[in-house]
Amino acid sequence: MIKWIGRINCEVTMERNLILFFSRAGQNIVGDQIVELEQGNSEYVARIIQEAVGGTLFKIETREDYPEDYEKCLEVAKDEMRKRFRPELKSFLGTASSYENIIVCGPCWWDNYPMAVIAQMELIDCDGKNVLPVMTYETGKVFKAEENLKDACNGHVGKALFIKGSEIDKKKKFIKAWAKASAGEYEE
Repeated sequence: MIKWIGRINCEVTMERNLILFFSRAGQNIVGDQIVELEQGNSEYVARIIQEAVGGTLFKIETREDYPEDYEKCLEVAKDEMRKRFRPELKSFLGTASSYENIIVCGPCWWDNYPMAVIAQMELIDCDGKNVLPVMTYETGKVFKAEENLKDACNGHVGKALFIKGSEIDKKKKFIKAWAKASAGEYEE
C-alpha cells in the first residue's frame, strides 16, 4: 500500500495481527473446582495464537480490578452486563490501522465477553479489518461471541473459536491450526 505524504512517496507497511486479550489470573473455575491460576486462560490462548501466527499482544485492563474472589467477580460481571456498564480502562487502543486482523481473546462471562472487552472494541476503529473472536470458558453453554463483537465494532467478524480452559494444553495444535487458517501463516 502506498501513502502520499505531501509530495513524498512513502510505502506503508501493514502488520498482520493485533491480538487483544482480557484475562483473569487468580481464582478461576477448572472442571468443577475453584483453583488459583498464575495466568488466565484467555492470556494463555492469546500467547499460543501469537506463537502460531505472530502479532502484537495488547492486554485489556480495567482501572479498577475485579474482586479476587471468583464468586464475587462473577456477581460484578453479571451486574455490569445487566446495566451495560463499560468499566474504565487503564489504557486502550483507538486505532488498528496498521493491522489486517484483530484477534479478540476473552473469557465467557454470562454468555458474553466481559464488558471491558466490549468497551475496548467500541473505542477501536475496525473498519476494513477481520475481527476474529476467541472465547475461553469452563462451564455453561456457549455463547454469543460473534454477536457481541458485531454489536461493538464495525469490522468483518469471523467465525469464533471456543476453548474450554481445562483443555487448552490438549488443544494447542487445534488452536494454532485455527489461528493459521483464520489469520494466516506467520513468516519470520
